[in-house]
Amino acid sequence: STTAPTPLPTLPPGAQIELLGPPPDTTWVGNQPVTFYWQWPYPLANNQQFVVVIQTNGEEQRLGAVDQPNLGTGYRLQAVLPTNGELVWEVRLETKAALAPLISSERRILTIISPP
Repeated sequence: STTAPTPLPTLPPGAQIELLGPPPDTTWVGNQPVTFYWQWPYPLANNQQFVVVIQTNGEEQRLGAVDQPNLGTGYRLQAVLPTNGELVWEVRLETKAALAPLISSERRILTIISPP
C-alpha cells in the first residue's frame, strides 16, 4: 500500500507576516538582546511555528522559534546576535515537522556594531 503525501496546510489568500520591529536599517550594539516583533492575524495550527532567521555572508542561521502569540496577534522573539556587521533577517511560518517555510516575511537589514 502507498501512503498519500501529507498536504501542506493552506494559508488564507493574501496572508502575510507583518514585521513590526526592529525597523529597517537599524543599528544595534552586539552584546544587547534584540527583540524581533511581528504580527500574524490568524491562529496557528498545532504543527506550525514562526522562526526568526538571519543571514550573514550568505549563511543562514535560525535564531529561535515561537508558536504562541505574545499579545493578541503579536509575536516576539528576543535574541543576542552572534555576529558583528550587516545581516538580513526575516520571519518564516513553517510546519514543525517539515521545517519548510509556508510563507516568509519581507527581509530587513540590521547592522550590529561592537560594544563600546
